Amino acid sequence: MNILGAVGVFSARQRFAWRGMSSADYSLSSSLHRRLGVLSTDERSLREAELKCLADARAWGLGSGETEFLDDLEVLADMQHYGVETRLIDVSSNPMTALWFACQTPRLADVSRTGVLLAVNVSSWERYISIGERAAPAEGRAANEVTLERALARNSSFVVEAAHPNARLRAQEGFFLASPVPSARDANGPFQSLSIPHEHGNPEALAKSLTGDRTPGAPRWLPFVAILISPALKKKLLKYLEGTYNRSARTLFPDYAGFREFAAHGGDGGEPGDVASQS
Repeated sequence: MNILGAVGVFSARQRFAWRGMSSADYSLSSSLHRRLGVLSTDERSLREAELKCLADARAWGLGSGETEFLDDLEVLADMQHYGVETRLIDVSSNPMTALWFACQTPRLADVSRTGVLLAVNVSSWERYISIGERAAPAEGRAANEVTLERALARNSSFVVEAAHPNARLRAQEGFFLASPVPSARDANGPFQSLSIPHEHGNPEALAKSLTGDRTPGAPRWLPFVAILISPALKKKLLKYLEGTYNRSARTLFPDYAGFREFAAHGGDGGEPGDVASQS
C-alpha cells in the first residue's frame, strides 16, 4: 500500500490508468488480439477482423442512434461493455478498483497465483470520447469511421472514454486503452497490444525510490509501474478493500449480469469475465 500511495503522488501532475490482473503470467493484450493470436497478428489483419465485427454488428441492427449511425469508436466501446472481443483494453482511474481485480483467483489452473496491479502513465496520450466529433469524412469513407481511423493513423496508443457509460463502467470508474498493433520488436515486452516506449529498469531501485523519502522537484517520469500481489495477501486485501473502500463484486457489478455471475448461482465474488472489467 505504501508503493500504491507513492505512485499516487505522481498522479498530481501525471495521469495513470490502472489495471488489475489476477495472475502475473497474463500479458496486457486486448481480447481481439488474443483471439487472433498475438504472435501472428499484425495491424492489417486485426483491422480487417475489427471492420468485419463492426459490419456484422450494424447488420444485426446495432449502432443506430435515434437519428443516425453511431460512431465506430462508440460501437466498439458498447461491444466491449457486453463482452464482444475488441481492441479496447479495460482500465480504471481508481487504483482500489484495479487492486480488487488483482486480488482475485485466476480461472486458469496452470498460471501463477500472484496478481499484478499495473499503472500505465497516459498523461501524454491522445484522448478520444467514444461518440466522436462528426468530422467530415475522407472521400469514400463513412462519417462514423472518422474518429477511430484518425486515432489509429497517429500510430501510437490512445485513451477512449465512453460518452454514455453504463452502470458497471461508472461503478468501476472505467475507460479504455487502445493502439495499433505494435511491431514484433515492440511487442516483446508485457504490452503486446499497446505501444508504450520504455527502457528496462531496476525493480529494486524503483521500489526504493517510491517508498523512500521524497526529494525536491517534480516527480520523475514513469511510463508504467507493476506491483506484484502475493497469493497470501489477496484475501486480506479483499477484506480491507470492501471494508474501507467499498470495493466488492456487488458494488463493482451493479447490474443483472453481475447478479447472475456472482450471486444467483451461489457465486462468491470470484474473478469476472472480460465484460467491461479487468480480467
